[in-house]
Amino acid sequence: MPGRSMIGPPHQHSEEEPWTLERHGAWLESQSAEHFQPLLALLPELPAAQEPANGERPDPAALPYPNSREVHRFITLCYDLRIMIVFDWPAWHSEVPFDQRPELIDTFDRTTCCMALTALVRGDRFNEGLVAWAWANGLLERIVGRLKVLLEDIGLV
Repeated sequence: MPGRSMIGPPHQHSEEEPWTLERHGAWLESQSAEHFQPLLALLPELPAAQEPANGERPDPAALPYPNSREVHRFITLCYDLRIMIVFDWPAWHSEVPFDQRPELIDTFDRTTCCMALTALVRGDRFNEGLVAWAWANGLLERIVGRLKVLLEDIGLV
């Protein structure tokens, strides 16, 4: 992607040692708005209801949960932008239940927004449909919207 640094945390399939939370956070904080632009570009789509990839409304209890193309694209983008942080996201989520108290998102910095996205995307691997639920309930819109506000506040957007 043009304009973004190719030097960054190891890709998910890399054999390199994962970065610490502190190192990854510092890298995220140093990135320009251009790096996050593909994610910010999804903001207009985030409030919309999502259609499953096969066109049928799934039973929420059915597994595997068929994510829509948009949800799949969102998850892929989080990995491609290298905003997925290696940390104990289940423990952090227990301490910061942003899905139950969305007002917490309004206090997040750039790294914490990425931690929340990591918790949702990684959590989706164990609780299929979690990202779709977060999309439908406006949680993703709130997190990405907060990221946009942070970038605007420092004149990066």
